Amino acid sequence: PGVYAIAVHHDENSDKMMNKNFVGWPQEGYGFSNDARVIFSVPVFEAAAFNLNSAGQTIHLQVVY
Repeated sequence: PGVYAIAVHHDENSDKMMNKNFVGWPQEGYGFSNDARVIFSVPVFEAAAFNLNSAGQTIHLQVVY
């Protein structure tokens, strides 16, 4: 149990990097718990934080492409 936040990155080309375009916008999938919004940088912990109350709890998030 505790408070956690999740960030995911779909490394589509397996180069172990978040590939970005010339203005710095991601070119690969990403997502954060609570579907925390990205506005010019990654969201703060509190925006993505959730309470994990029990083993087996399911967390859903959107991966943005």
